[in-house]
Amino acid sequence: MSNSDNNDLEEIQYKQDDKTAKKKCIRILKEMEFRCMNSAIMNYELSSHYDNLQFRVSVFSSIAAGIITLPASKVIPAAQAMTSLGSKVTKLGMVGLLCASAAAVAYSQAAEYLLPSLKRKMRDYNKAGAGWQRLELNIRGFLASSTVDQTTVCEYRAFIEQCGEKREEICNIARPEEWSYKKYNETCSYVIDRYRRRNQWHMEFRKLQKVVDAMEKTG
Repeated sequence: MSNSDNNDLEEIQYKQDDKTAKKKCIRILKEMEFRCMNSAIMNYELSSHYDNLQFRVSVFSSIAAGIITLPASKVIPAAQAMTSLGSKVTKLGMVGLLCASAAAVAYSQAAEYLLPSLKRKMRDYNKAGAGWQRLELNIRGFLASSTVDQTTVCEYRAFIEQCGEKREEICNIARPEEWSYKKYNETCSYVIDRYRRRNQWHMEFRKLQKVVDAMEKTG
């Protein structure tokens, strides 16, 4: 076998290896895109969860504040006027009012420390969700604009490295709750449903765009 034949075989082998490496890089990026979409949905749900929890705590805190400021001088006479049991109602009313006031004070103090924490978690999860969504969009854009023939393995690897650094940055914003992480990693149905809804939306948009284009052409 001549040197020319050997060079040709080496060139063919190099191209095959290069193409295989590119395909592996693309597979990694597609997996990262899927994980980004899954993480975005999970973090947005957690943000909504803590937003709703914050609202409930705020409502009950307002009720508790009202109970604390409720004067016994108005409650007890009103209770006495509604029944003939008099002193017994007074004692029961006093005990009930004291218990309610104590519980309200305890809840208000707990809520004072709890609300800032819930607000921070809501904000962090929302920020993390937006970060995952942006990273997903960046990966989709890179895959859409790159080609196996023109994009080099080094370019693929450099972009994967950038995505890894961004992923680490987003992970440091908020750590998912264990129950939520299990929920979104036991099945991929949530991401599949989102894909379906997004594709359906795109189909409807393309149909609408065709109608608009046709109307513009006809004047």
